[in-house]
Amino acid sequence: MTVEPYARQALAAGRYREAIKHFRTLSASEPPSVWAEGLAAAYRGRALELSAKGMPREALAIWENREWRCPGARPEPEQIALLLELGEYEDALAAYGRLQSDAPPQTLNRARTHLAATYLSEPESLDGLDPDDPVRTHGEAARAALTVYCDGDGGAASTHLQAIPYRSPYRDLVIVLKALIHDQGDGHSAERRLGGIETTSPFAPLAEAARRAGWTEAELLPTFHELSEPQQRLVASLRGWPPQRLALVRTLFHPDAADPSADLATTLVQWRHEVGDTWFRQQRIRLVFHDALSRGIPPTPPEDADELECALLHAWHTEAWHGDDPAELLAAWQAVIEALRAAGEPSAGDGVALRIAAIQRHLADDLALLETPLAAEAETALTESVALDPEHRHGHELLIQRHRACGRLTQARRALDRALARWPEDRTLLQDGLEIALEGEALDDALEFARRILVRDPINRRARHVLHEALVARARAACTEGDPQAARAALDQAEAWAESPPARAQIDRLRTVVDASCKGGHDTVGSPRQAAGEGPALGHALALAVEAQLAGQPPETVLARSGLRPPKRLERDELLDLCRGMQELAQEAPEALDRALECYAPALRRAHRIRTLGLEDFATVCEALRAAGQDELRGRFAREALRHRLEDPLFLVHSLEARYRRGQNGQPSSRELDQLRRAFRRARRDDEKRTAHRAGVLIKQWMPDPATGD
Repeated sequence: MTVEPYARQALAAGRYREAIKHFRTLSASEPPSVWAEGLAAAYRGRALELSAKGMPREALAIWENREWRCPGARPEPEQIALLLELGEYEDALAAYGRLQSDAPPQTLNRARTHLAATYLSEPESLDGLDPDDPVRTHGEAARAALTVYCDGDGGAASTHLQAIPYRSPYRDLVIVLKALIHDQGDGHSAERRLGGIETTSPFAPLAEAARRAGWTEAELLPTFHELSEPQQRLVASLRGWPPQRLALVRTLFHPDAADPSADLATTLVQWRHEVGDTWFRQQRIRLVFHDALSRGIPPTPPEDADELECALLHAWHTEAWHGDDPAELLAAWQAVIEALRAAGEPSAGDGVALRIAAIQRHLADDLALLETPLAAEAETALTESVALDPEHRHGHELLIQRHRACGRLTQARRALDRALARWPEDRTLLQDGLEIALEGEALDDALEFARRILVRDPINRRARHVLHEALVARARAACTEGDPQAARAALDQAEAWAESPPARAQIDRLRTVVDASCKGGHDTVGSPRQAAGEGPALGHALALAVEAQLAGQPPETVLARSGLRPPKRLERDELLDLCRGMQELAQEAPEALDRALECYAPALRRAHRIRTLGLEDFATVCEALRAAGQDELRGRFAREALRHRLEDPLFLVHSLEARYRRGQNGQPSSRELDQLRRAFRRARRDDEKRTAHRAGVLIKQWMPDPATGD
């Protein structure tokens, strides 16, 4: 009896040592096709298990056994990561070389990410890499970005990051640096950005440190001990902590330390010399406030508190107990600003200016004073915050958004230009520029912003879509004004941004409308297929008629000059094609569709008599006419269907809704209401949920509850 079932069961259950034993037994008597793949998987699982237990050398021995006993098993990214961790760089490069020969792209990218993390810190250890390998070619830009960021030049770092492709081994590093550069002060945005990094990435510890650096102290300090020592140092550096403060936090929030909240005041006094008098005073008034807050009483400032400390305590208390009073909030925080300015007017970018700007953003954003009667004062504060703290990108964004919300596009554009002068590569700001240009109908500016966005974000569909729509609107307006040259120029530009077949078909239809509107007499422009696009003729002809209406041209004239005159009679396939076109166009341009359908009204009025129509066809036509708002025609088809299937719930609902939908013909009779109730019950019995729902809506509308009126 073979042990293969036991080996497979052990492997599936994660009992890797047992699985290895059974698969090795199989290897003594069975061909490799039976056991090789399973044994390789068991060795891999055991190696990862030992690594997770903190036994790297033992795990490496398992990886080596896997290579020896499993012919054909390719190296794994985790194996390469372990070799790099242990400093076995030559073996790591050899394994990477074997992996490159036949590994799937996803596996190869995971391995490259581990090599990339090592190349950043020890490039000389990976000298054996091919000069054209992405780890090396992208690594130079990554190291340059990291270096200038550490030197405090976020703008230069952003420039270097632009040279790193999206699918790069350094992609996770790019995400972290962008979160640190662009999302500073915006914790939610940083969380969203960093959330895309998997926990298995070698850059995950860096991402976790960057994430926690944006937390509030109440969130960060109790979990600070969970971070590794390098992560703690990085968090401290990102938050601007001096070494003494890092030492204090480690002491207070060590897992074996006493409850840090037990006697924080005494602890602060003991550490006053190490952490400095300024930080000591800041933390002391925080303790005073939290103690007062927990007891529900106003805070009492320390005896030696200065004007600023007293103002801060009052502002915090006001926010905690009078947060619904905008006037009190504004007055309390303005007192803090006045205390900060007591020593003189601050200069942009200095410590006092940054504190004042933070308060002003807090008033406008966190306390939402922009949505209160004090919006003018809050907006003035927000404007000043940008001048005092010009390097805070979120402040610029808040001001831009405020101007846009108030319809002040000129001021919004000026604020945007100031922000772009500092962050010319920022995609959020470029997107704002695109939206502002479109709102102001400055299509040339919109084109330039879209190009800049797509250089940095080639898959940005929003940029492509809004530009396409704006250029199509410009072409329609030019056609309406009788300027075919301007219309064609706009369509030429729109064609460059059309990325889907429907968008290109729309441009082709509008070109046909422009050509038809410029022809005299009865000249024909193009063939029916050229004018309508690929596919059945009537549905596309209807779309052409709608486009003509949107461009201010008579649909009948455009159809005639395009060789697409509406037929006098419809066949079954033509009717169904026309209905498919109605369904597609009903949501996009209902008013234009209503006018375009006038061209087909004579044929549609007779179409209910087509002998080849089945009940499913009648249902399709009724749904299309309902979507298009053609109630009179819908009633004709519904009544004809009821001649074939008496009191069918679907067609009864269509017939009654079409007759009385817009308040025409009065109210339904008692007989019709009885029919509707029967249709409702039958639809529920037959599980026709949509029909039952529509019938129920009509019953509530026409037969309100006498007790409630509903």
